[in-house]
Amino acid sequence: LGRYMRLDSAAAEAVNLLPKPDHPSQYGSLVGVLNRCKTKMGERVLQRCLRQPLMDPKEVNFRHDFVGLLKDDSALRSSLVEQALKGLPDMDVVIGRLQRGRAGLAEVYRLYSLTSILPALQSAVCDLSAAASNSSNSSSSSSSCSGDSAPFVKYLQEHFVAPLENLAGKFDLYRKFVEFVVDMDELPALLVSDRHDETLKELKDERRSINGDAERMLEDARCGWASFCDVKLERHSAHGLVFRCANSNDERDLRAANKDVEILSLQKSGVLFSTRRLSALGARLRQLEGEYEEAQAEIVNKAVETARTYVGVAEALSAVIAELDMLASFATVAALSPFPYVRPVMRAKGAGVYKIKAARHPCVELMDAV
Repeated sequence: LGRYMRLDSAAAEAVNLLPKPDHPSQYGSLVGVLNRCKTKMGERVLQRCLRQPLMDPKEVNFRHDFVGLLKDDSALRSSLVEQALKGLPDMDVVIGRLQRGRAGLAEVYRLYSLTSILPALQSAVCDLSAAASNSSNSSSSSSSCSGDSAPFVKYLQEHFVAPLENLAGKFDLYRKFVEFVVDMDELPALLVSDRHDETLKELKDERRSINGDAERMLEDARCGWASFCDVKLERHSAHGLVFRCANSNDERDLRAANKDVEILSLQKSGVLFSTRRLSALGARLRQLEGEYEEAQAEIVNKAVETARTYVGVAEALSAVIAELDMLASFATVAALSPFPYVRPVMRAKGAGVYKIKAARHPCVELMDAV
């Protein structure tokens, strides 16, 4: 408990730490101003760190070294934020579903998608470590790292480089397992590969045959009775396989060209229509997908059980990602502020008086007409 500052609700409210219901603006709180996180895990850690600020000057300076490096090097910042962190799933939700026994093939694959960005994360933190090492060779007083960079490089190695290397090794077998279980050729549809069961293979072959028939029907329409409009084949949640024509004025011509045409809906975006044969194909396709779900259920259950054994490793990876995301968020805010943020000199508690000059609250800084 001695590592963190205790903030009661009055203190948090006095500095506009958390968003308020009566002030919905993003810039109405410090959390809103500083949150440029790319992941939900990062957002949660950022809020927790603002609620419980660190009090150890050594740890704070390591964080400032990290933020300073990213603030001053836009290429490093972009590599971490845009290539490694952007678009990651909320792993806390996935982990929770696995722990509560409510997971399916979607959670198995989302955990896989998280591990797939490990090389990009490893590359980004290794570049950061190299940049920190090089900063000691610079005599510039504006160097991101304070003083000797060796302790900070060691901090990076212990907190990010080594853990990510260790986690990548632990997840290597999991990646191979998912690629063996999931039919990667069918993505984004999540299906068990048909190599595991003869029934799955038969169902997939028939499914492929139906899709081929539908494509041939599309070509017949484009080259024949519906050649006057741009026809597309789509999947509809309610109607199954359908045709779409972009011009809603073509409705009458479609009816006249083919008496078998059934208009499903007429919208500004076009005409949604089908034929008896296409409707029959769509119905059979939905039936096949239901049968496939049933046939793969046992394999999915075994895959979920395997994924559950990786929960501890996933939690460790989620924690590393969250901290990287939070620090990158701080660096982004510091770099892109209208008046760039200044790094303070940190001292131990009781080691002197701080004199803050020409400063103002970050929320005030971003108000209109200020």
